[in-house]
Amino acid sequence: IGFYGYKCPTEWAEPRMKIIGEIIRDPKQPMSTRATAAYTLCWHQPHAKTYYEDMLKLVVVDKKDDYGLMNQGLASALNIASPDPYADGLVKDKKLFYEAVRILASNPRQGARGNAMKLINKIPAEDFPLVADEVKLVAINDDPKAHSYHNPGATLQPAGQILARLGIREGMDWAMATMDTQDGKG
Repeated sequence: IGFYGYKCPTEWAEPRMKIIGEIIRDPKQPMSTRATAAYTLCWHQPHAKTYYEDMLKLVVVDKKDDYGLMNQGLASALNIASPDPYADGLVKDKKLFYEAVRILASNPRQGARGNAMKLINKIPAEDFPLVADEVKLVAINDDPKAHSYHNPGATLQPAGQILARLGIREGMDWAMATMDTQDGKG
């Protein structure tokens, strides 16, 4: 399935997009296969936007013993499919969208947390309270379950951009709190 994703010639991939989309929606398929199908599909428009909500649904499904790996890939797929889901009209089911963001923001993998912040980069101010706690957690970067093996800018920068764009005063305090985190990456 992955062959038909990134840089696959359109004439090869296009005839398979509907089949790949059906795999994303098929609960009988293994979750890893469905997640791979989502990552494949994200590179092809308009199909990526057609199956965007299905990708969100995959995020919220419990993936026993996965340790956040599938959701990390799904987080990337969602951002590739639509760098601005608000402008693209893809935040149709707010409950589902923000539940996926909350799950991704609490993922132990740094890439998933950063991609969660990128998903909500253009969040309207009235929606911010729905994910404020998660943005704070990512911005402070002191969750003991979180892995930050490399540059924490992958998470801190997008979280900080949200706070700055919305003019949230506490953002400065949260940014300063990174200096006291135990990972030494403040």
